[in-house]
Amino acid sequence: MVAPTTNDSTSNEATIIVFAKAPEPGKVKTRLTSKLTPEQAATLHQQLALRTIAMTTLSTVAKVELWCAPNTTHSFFTHCMQNYPLTLHQQVGDNLGQRMHNAISNVLTRSKHCLIIGTDCPQLTLPHLDNTFSLLSSENDCVITPATDGGYVMLGLKQCDEKLFDNIEWGTGSVYETTLTRLQSLSWRWLPQPALNDIDRPSDLHLLQNIDLPTPISF
Repeated sequence: MVAPTTNDSTSNEATIIVFAKAPEPGKVKTRLTSKLTPEQAATLHQQLALRTIAMTTLSTVAKVELWCAPNTTHSFFTHCMQNYPLTLHQQVGDNLGQRMHNAISNVLTRSKHCLIIGTDCPQLTLPHLDNTFSLLSSENDCVITPATDGGYVMLGLKQCDEKLFDNIEWGTGSVYETTLTRLQSLSWRWLPQPALNDIDRPSDLHLLQNIDLPTPISF
């Protein structure tokens, strides 16, 4: 698949994996539809994704791969490929854990370090990403940034093990603590970072008040 060339100053040793769903009404941000219409929720999802992609592709230390669901053919992903220095890849797996494990395992065959993020955390900034890569370059096998709702917003890795993602109750408040237990069982060197807020529930919408979101794209 043809994609814009990544910035020549970025390192092939580091990759940012962005996980994103196609912005289809009724299929994204469904927990927000008690306050937003399905169309509004899909528009917000698109804006958060565009903000994340624009931010990550400013990195001078890592290339960016956009891992898409359900596939790479949606016009939103085509727009991203045409307008940002990234490549498109299809998520593969029966659940989120399998899809994450497959993506990270794939990327680590081509990069020394990687980090994986979703598009739900507008508080995530380029310094957060750069700091994670810096910590991975030292003695840490994993650097994890928790979400305040009990999940995590970013996972930085220099190796991968299926135990980190198998039989996790995704979308619940136990994800972060379960992942820490798995890290301990693997005897990896890991480091937690300060927690950040995701936009997942109606009670989270007020967190967008001071966030500059991009103009949505019409398809």
